[in-house]
Amino acid sequence: MSRRFHYKGGPLEEANEELDSLWRRVDEIAARKLSRVQAQVGMTETEVRHGLGRTPKDVRVLPRSDARIWQTRNPSDTSVFLAASVVCMVDVTVE
Repeated sequence: MSRRFHYKGGPLEEANEELDSLWRRVDEIAARKLSRVQAQVGMTETEVRHGLGRTPKDVRVLPRSDARIWQTRNPSDTSVFLAASVVCMVDVTVE
């Protein structure tokens, strides 16, 4: 489906090109595959299954309490591996 209005020359054509660029970016963002999970992370290595089906390009972890979280090793196609300064709940988003 085309979202484009057809204008030739002048500021409307320039605005149209900017809108096309923005719509392409929206389409790129919508096409991303994300997986979000909640998990409890302990003070030793904890495996968190992400369900993405491939090794994630990006891993974001947000603790739900005052804790330091770190990755203990690189993510796999099924899991990310985390540890925390204290046992806590985290939100994990992988892309």
